[in-house]
Amino acid sequence: MDLSFLRPLYERPGPYVSIYLDMTRTAEDSSKLIELRWRALREKAAADGAPREALAALDDLVRGHDERRTSGGLTAFATDAGVVLSDVRDAPPVAEQVHYGPLPHVMPLLAGGPEPLPYLVVVADRQGAEITRVGRDRTRRTTEVRPENEFPIRKPHGGDLNQSRMQRAAEDTWRANAKAVARTVDEQATREKAAVIVLAGDPQARSAVLDELSKPVLARTVESRHAEGAPLAEEVERAVELAETENLTGRVERFERERGEGGRAVTGLTAVTEALRRAQVDTLVIEDHPESTDRLWFGPAPTDVAASAADLRAVNIAEPEQDRADAVLARALAQTGAEIVVLSEEGPPLEHGIGAVLRFAA
Repeated sequence: MDLSFLRPLYERPGPYVSIYLDMTRTAEDSSKLIELRWRALREKAAADGAPREALAALDDLVRGHDERRTSGGLTAFATDAGVVLSDVRDAPPVAEQVHYGPLPHVMPLLAGGPEPLPYLVVVADRQGAEITRVGRDRTRRTTEVRPENEFPIRKPHGGDLNQSRMQRAAEDTWRANAKAVARTVDEQATREKAAVIVLAGDPQARSAVLDELSKPVLARTVESRHAEGAPLAEEVERAVELAETENLTGRVERFERERGEGGRAVTGLTAVTEALRRAQVDTLVIEDHPESTDRLWFGPAPTDVAASAADLRAVNIAEPEQDRADAVLARALAQTGAEIVVLSEEGPPLEHGIGAVLRFAA
């Protein structure tokens, strides 16, 4: 998972209040239940020392989502300067919780399922297409590709010479419009790094667009015979889920390959911490253990990570801080451009439940 979306959290000084709140609406009194659940989390955060300013900002955020009747799960991170980052998911969190500490507690967010991948949905007809881009944060943006040539669109019937010319003109128009659609799909799929492109709509229009797509984009394209509604939505969901599963499997296989023959992988908290201090980690592989009590020390720089305060003081960091190990690891990963794979189910055996693929051998 690309962690660049977390960087704003580490550009603002803490401490942080991190909340994971169930906003599910299944009853008439859902608003009251949400209020009670938030109040319980709020009271715990206050008891742990969270500043009133951070809690007030979270009050406004929760109230705003409640008024918009948002359903699902709300994650938010706030300091005394306000809410720095929030995220709404379709599903509620596995467990409601609040954490107050020097760093944001992001692991429950990262462990919330496979890495969300960007994708495109293209509904094509003989005049153009409607292209919907869906980002990692599930923001949707739609653009239309309208015909470069509007006439003729339909082939004429009959067999005289004039009709033959009209038929060829119609076919030329389809091809020109398909090229325009394919060109736009290529551009958007490349720019957005779309993991999958679902091509739906008119069968002949789909075929013409497929003929014009670049090979890299074509390899990530799947067809749907549906053009709208629930059937198309279901096919899109299946295609995206498959792409996300294959992405996760591929990353785990890469780790196992590097640990075996490649020689660019390490396991264990000590080895991973040392690699992070050298900005050597490309991808962290970690088991999800919410109950973990492991802690690490950190300093002002992203690579200031150690198992003890003495290790950091030895490199002239006067006032190291301590927090959950997974919070410290996530900060270092996000700020050094590394990625993460969270294993919520059975995966490769890992010493201390953690390993890393390295950018370069030690």
